Amino acid sequence: SVMRTLDFDARGNALDQISETSVYDAAIGRLVLTSSNEIKNRDYSNNGDAARQTITSYQVEYEKDENGDFVVGADGMYVYLEDVLVNHQVMANRVYDSQHNILNQNILTYSDVEQTDLLEVQEIRSSGYTTTGVARQQIILSFSDAAKTELLDAQLVENVEIKASGDVTKSIITRYGDISEGLNTSGAILASNLSSEIDRQTITTNEFDVMGNALDQTIIREYWGREKDENGNDKGEEMFLFAETQR
Repeated sequence: SVMRTLDFDARGNALDQISETSVYDAAIGRLVLTSSNEIKNRDYSNNGDAARQTITSYQVEYEKDENGDFVVGADGMYVYLEDVLVNHQVMANRVYDSQHNILNQNILTYSDVEQTDLLEVQEIRSSGYTTTGVARQQIILSFSDAAKTELLDAQLVENVEIKASGDVTKSIITRYGDISEGLNTSGAILASNLSSEIDRQTITTNEFDVMGNALDQTIIREYWGREKDENGNDKGEEMFLFAETQR
């Protein structure tokens, strides 16, 4: 990825940035631009932390011939067609720690830049950051409406094993269907505020590439329920039960 800063404020804080991601394509032996993000940072604190951000994400499309193959131009690169909007996010970064890590964040995700079609609202709480900027725990509440009355789900993400490079070798993601009644979702949110377990994933990654992408990964999926007796009736207490393993 390449980050370009287009504008700074008087204190040197980045205001407008563009992040571009390219992937090596063996067919043409070149790096091919696949996506870009337009980032706007506003309302900086005296510590240099942006309280407000917008990120507009695009996917880069290239021309194809009648067979569905990419068209290669005279310069040896694929012929650019258009940038397709993926989503537009508005972020309120309410609380940072002393190392500029975000602890309390609200994200509104829209399908359009005009912010008329709201897709999702997220409240994210992060804690236990390592020196590489990886949070050991995250709580993510997802809602379908701006008033945050319709909970989609709640996730507890626990990064159990983190390498010095910042690569997470083991993480556990538990999904819940309910939260504490009357919870102030703009304030502190704790794991104890989550209830009605749905499922759990334990992700173990043994190998990464130089970009930090997982090359060798195992995912164990479990669901919340009761075991069955020989007649198919529920027995025992509710617990996480094995569903499948994916590699």
